[in-house]
Amino acid sequence: MLNSDISTRLTQSQNDHYLTLLIRFSVTFFVLLSLSKGQDCALATRFIRFNCLVTCIKYQPEMIKVTIVDDHVIFAEGLESIFSDANDIQILARCHNAEAFWTVMDSNNIDVVLLDISLPDVSGLNLCEQIVRKYPNTRVIALTMHDEPSLVKKMIKKGAMAYLLKNTTKSELLAAIRTVYSGKKYYNENLMQLLLESEDKPKKNPAMGGRPHLTRREKEVLELIAEGLTTQQIADRLFVTIKAVEFHRSSLLTKFGTQNTPSMIKEAIEYEFIS
Repeated sequence: MLNSDISTRLTQSQNDHYLTLLIRFSVTFFVLLSLSKGQDCALATRFIRFNCLVTCIKYQPEMIKVTIVDDHVIFAEGLESIFSDANDIQILARCHNAEAFWTVMDSNNIDVVLLDISLPDVSGLNLCEQIVRKYPNTRVIALTMHDEPSLVKKMIKKGAMAYLLKNTTKSELLAAIRTVYSGKKYYNENLMQLLLESEDKPKKNPAMGGRPHLTRREKEVLELIAEGLTTQQIADRLFVTIKAVEFHRSSLLTKFGTQNTPSMIKEAIEYEFIS
């Protein structure tokens, strides 16, 4: 992936070099011709300026239009700021839920979507699938904190062309965006190694891609959901905010690959998280 990106940039650089030589040759020829005829060099000067202006306008880099979908405002703002010096990438919008995203998507031509898996109103897995189905020319990059092999496999199966963790480097993120924009998939070496290692481990349910890894808080929320408590009751019991409970609920739905609570509880029982 990285090699193809570098090759593309080298090819573009070579084209620019040849173009520059051609312009310089044309300008030199025109100036010499003007001088040989005793004409004023003012016309030649104007010609040089005109060619430089046309070149700058015509050969500006093609912009990759990107939208960020992440409910963590500070992270999304910070993510946008790192693209400030990328002259081929334009951030069109930052969306904090699926509803806001569809409003932007339906009225803009988006090339690449940086998508978090855990969203407050819908699973990122389902949203990815919907994006790919409705807008097949739009590339989706999963950008999340979840490194479970089962989630990586599911997201790729849903149509994501790259899967990156939020601790990725700026250079890798830029490389991933440019790679998927060109129509190729981008695979992080560490995640690929993790997937290979997971293949060697026994799986209780092959269709699920392995037993999900839950954090301590997610297990607590799952148990209280199974007891039938409401979001407000869970928040009161754990001394956390309602938004925190909703975040963990969304994360649980994603990790179990389900779209509703009953299905999630069923999967949790099969994996013996609850009895």
